[in-house]
Amino acid sequence: MLRCTVSRRISRFNFGQPDMYSGFKGSLFVKPTTTLPDTGIHTSTLPNGVKVVTHDQGGATSTVGVYVEAGAKFDPAYAPGMSHVMRFAILGSNFHNSLFQIDRAMRSVGASYNSTDVNKRFIGWTAAMSRGSYASPLEHLLTCVACPRLSETDIERFRDTMDNILEERRWQHPRDYCVDQAESVAFNRERLGSPRFVPPFANDASSAEKLLNQYCSYFLPSRVTVVGVNVAHDELVANYNGGPYPHSASAPHHAGAKPAQITAADELKQYTGGRDGYEQEKREKEMSTKPNMEKETIAAIAFPSAGLDSDLPSYASTLVLRELINVAQQDGIHYLRHESHFGVRSFYRPFSTAGLIGITIRDKPDAVYDALKTLVQLNADIKDLAAAKVRAEIAFHHDHLEAQKDYTNFLVSSPHKVEDVIAAIRNVSEKEVSRAYDLAKSQAPCLFATGETMKLPSMHQLLRK
Repeated sequence: MLRCTVSRRISRFNFGQPDMYSGFKGSLFVKPTTTLPDTGIHTSTLPNGVKVVTHDQGGATSTVGVYVEAGAKFDPAYAPGMSHVMRFAILGSNFHNSLFQIDRAMRSVGASYNSTDVNKRFIGWTAAMSRGSYASPLEHLLTCVACPRLSETDIERFRDTMDNILEERRWQHPRDYCVDQAESVAFNRERLGSPRFVPPFANDASSAEKLLNQYCSYFLPSRVTVVGVNVAHDELVANYNGGPYPHSASAPHHAGAKPAQITAADELKQYTGGRDGYEQEKREKEMSTKPNMEKETIAAIAFPSAGLDSDLPSYASTLVLRELINVAQQDGIHYLRHESHFGVRSFYRPFSTAGLIGITIRDKPDAVYDALKTLVQLNADIKDLAAAKVRAEIAFHHDHLEAQKDYTNFLVSSPHKVEDVIAAIRNVSEKEVSRAYDLAKSQAPCLFATGETMKLPSMHQLLRK
């Protein structure tokens, strides 16, 4: 058995140390010392079209994932939320193992596994376990993608679960819930407006037959990426090729596939400003966690922005702009930064060539009403650029590099290297930030709010004041 000891030291305020992931000099973060070398990022394309990406950092735990370019923006109009149903259905069972057998195999090596959504472009399934134990979990993930069962009984079994997931997000992570809903408001009736989760009215829209049609159209090998962190590249390729079921585009169910030709060129054109959406909810009654029955309101204000596949300066300047907004809102004075706490937080949701940047607020109804009058102006002060750049680098590390699952998401979706993004953040100029700010202000914002919303004005009223 391969033994690997790791002494991980991360300090967010030690300047001049080697970069944690890529050897980039001058990062804020200290490289962990390991007994195995960091072999860097390796990418290859297999004969059937599957892309394989690995980064062996020499760590003691491995994470493997299988991602398919079949995210929410590829959902058919008649079945919003189908990609989320697919995330359940793929791991439900396959023609080789049942759900119980898949779960038992994962647990037998101590693997934790889950599904994920990346920028409404990819859906994926990841498994994390000790180094050297990934072969069995990877085989099950690959088998589920190559020959899923998509049983109607399995899908029906998860109907209530999918409704509960949406409700729990609304109660436990209300800021994220509002941003999710703000996406549908800002891109109403457009591809990017497709919900990430299953809306209640569409719970029964994704039948086994419709899922099978979606699978045949979009789960082509050329749309599949296999990712491994702390995995040897050649070994991962060998494990893929040794799978029990080959994945071929010439298979009968894929041969006649006609996936929709969706380009990212018009994503910014899909945004329409000035819209709003409200969901009245008596949270003090529904949640039963407010003994004094205090009312609260949660709102998200969204503005258009550049996306992940935009040019690197535009992406980096948007990351910095998000932190400029935080500085303007004095976010640094909050020592409890979890999104469930009260106060103001900024957010950034990148897609391909477009994105949403904005602000969430959670407070008492009157306080939210007063704050919205100011927040729709999206105030940011360029004099705080130096502090915002430091905060943006730390936030980038936290969002994409700190956890292996987040890093696999980054490897499969980002056209930019880690060291290039960090360098771009540090080199962001006032002109570039001003350009990102001007893009955000080029159209009216969109608003979504839940909780006590009866007193809130419409977006038209807010913009008129």
